[in-house]
Amino acid sequence: MTPVAIALILAPLAVLAAWSIVKSMLGGQVHDGIWTSHGEDHPLRFAVFLLGRIALVAIWGAEALHVFGLAGDPILFLREAALQLLSSDLPSQI
Repeated sequence: MTPVAIALILAPLAVLAAWSIVKSMLGGQVHDGIWTSHGEDHPLRFAVFLLGRIALVAIWGAEALHVFGLAGDPILFLREAALQLLSSDLPSQI
Protein backbone atom coordinates (compact mmCIF):
# COMPACT_ATOMS: atom_id res chain seq x y z
CA MET A 1 0.00 0.00 0.00
CA THR A 2 1.36 3.42 -0.87
CA PRO A 3 1.94 6.03 1.84
CA VAL A 4 -0.69 8.32 0.35
CA ALA A 5 -3.31 5.55 0.44
CA ILE A 6 -2.50 4.83 4.07
CA ALA A 7 -2.79 8.53 4.91
CA LEU A 8 -6.12 8.74 3.06
CA ILE A 9 -7.42 5.88 5.18
CA LEU A 10 -6.05 7.14 8.51
CA ALA A 11 -7.08 10.80 8.12
CA PRO A 12 -10.87 10.25 8.02
CA LEU A 13 -10.62 7.75 10.88
CA ALA A 14 -8.73 10.29 12.99
CA VAL A 15 -11.25 13.03 12.18
CA LEU A 16 -14.13 10.71 13.05
CA ALA A 17 -12.49 9.72 16.32
CA ALA A 18 -11.74 13.35 17.23
CA TRP A 19 -15.37 14.27 16.53
CA SER A 20 -16.49 11.38 18.74
CA ILE A 21 -14.21 12.57 21.56
CA VAL A 22 -15.51 16.13 21.39
CA LYS A 23 -19.11 14.91 21.24
CA SER A 24 -18.52 12.68 24.29
CA MET A 25 -16.88 15.46 26.27
CA LEU A 26 -19.67 17.91 25.54
CA GLY A 27 -22.42 15.36 26.20
CA GLY A 28 -20.85 13.92 29.33
CA GLN A 29 -21.25 10.30 28.29
CA VAL A 30 -19.21 7.75 26.36
CA HIS A 31 -20.67 4.87 24.35
CA ASP A 32 -18.22 2.05 23.72
CA GLY A 33 -20.03 -0.86 22.15
CA ILE A 34 -22.06 -2.38 24.96
CA TRP A 35 -20.70 -0.01 27.64
CA THR A 36 -22.13 3.42 28.37
CA SER A 37 -20.42 5.61 30.93
CA HIS A 38 -21.80 8.87 32.25
CA GLY A 39 -19.37 11.47 33.55
CA GLU A 40 -21.42 12.24 36.65
CA ASP A 41 -22.09 8.62 37.64
CA HIS A 42 -18.69 7.05 36.86
CA PRO A 43 -16.10 9.81 36.43
CA LEU A 44 -13.07 7.50 36.49
CA ARG A 45 -14.44 5.13 33.82
CA PHE A 46 -15.49 8.14 31.75
CA ALA A 47 -11.96 9.57 31.97
CA VAL A 48 -10.33 6.24 31.09
CA PHE A 49 -12.54 5.82 28.03
CA LEU A 50 -11.75 9.35 26.85
CA LEU A 51 -8.02 8.96 27.47
CA GLY A 52 -8.03 5.70 25.53
CA ARG A 53 -9.69 7.35 22.58
CA ILE A 54 -7.31 10.31 22.75
CA ALA A 55 -4.35 7.91 22.78
CA LEU A 56 -5.65 6.17 19.66
CA VAL A 57 -6.07 9.46 17.83
CA ALA A 58 -2.56 10.50 18.87
CA ILE A 59 -1.09 7.25 17.50
CA TRP A 60 -3.06 7.60 14.28
CA GLY A 61 -1.77 11.17 13.90
CA ALA A 62 1.79 10.06 14.58
CA GLU A 63 1.45 7.26 12.03
CA ALA A 64 0.14 9.75 9.47
CA LEU A 65 3.16 11.99 10.10
CA HIS A 66 5.41 8.94 9.76
CA VAL A 67 3.80 8.04 6.44
CA PHE A 68 4.72 11.44 5.04
CA GLY A 69 8.23 11.24 6.44
CA LEU A 70 7.71 14.04 8.95
CA ALA A 71 8.30 11.91 12.07
CA GLY A 72 9.86 8.65 13.16
CA ASP A 73 7.95 5.41 13.59
CA PRO A 74 5.75 5.77 16.72
CA ILE A 75 5.21 2.01 17.11
CA LEU A 76 8.96 1.42 17.13
CA PHE A 77 9.34 4.23 19.67
CA LEU A 78 6.69 2.71 21.95
CA ARG A 79 8.31 -0.72 21.63
CA GLU A 80 11.76 0.62 22.54
CA ALA A 81 10.33 2.60 25.46
CA ALA A 82 8.52 -0.47 26.80
CA LEU A 83 11.64 -2.62 26.47
CA GLN A 84 13.73 0.01 28.23
CA LEU A 85 11.18 0.30 31.02
CA LEU A 86 11.01 -3.47 31.47
CA SER A 87 14.80 -3.86 31.48
CA SER A 88 15.44 -1.06 33.96
CA ASP A 89 15.89 -1.78 37.65
CA LEU A 90 12.75 -0.50 39.30
CA PRO A 91 12.81 0.10 43.04
CA SER A 92 11.09 -2.61 45.05
CA GLN A 93 9.20 -0.06 47.10
CA ILE A 94 7.47 2.91 45.56
